[in-house]
Amino acid sequence: MFDVNFIQYMADMSYSGNIDLAFKKVEAIWPKNHASFLEFKKKFISILNSSSYWNEFQSSI
Repeated sequence: MFDVNFIQYMADMSYSGNIDLAFKKVEAIWPKNHASFLEFKKKFISILNSSSYWNEFQSSI
């Protein structure tokens, strides 16, 4: 569905503490004829929240 490099970019930005900036950049280039950006954002956050690494990262900042 999404390019591996795109998902890696989102993960890198998220784990470097820049998830809000990542979402702003992605929203700016999000294709209008593609699935809803908000749906993507919810799904991405849901996947992060299911990761023990994300939970550890969140508690360390």
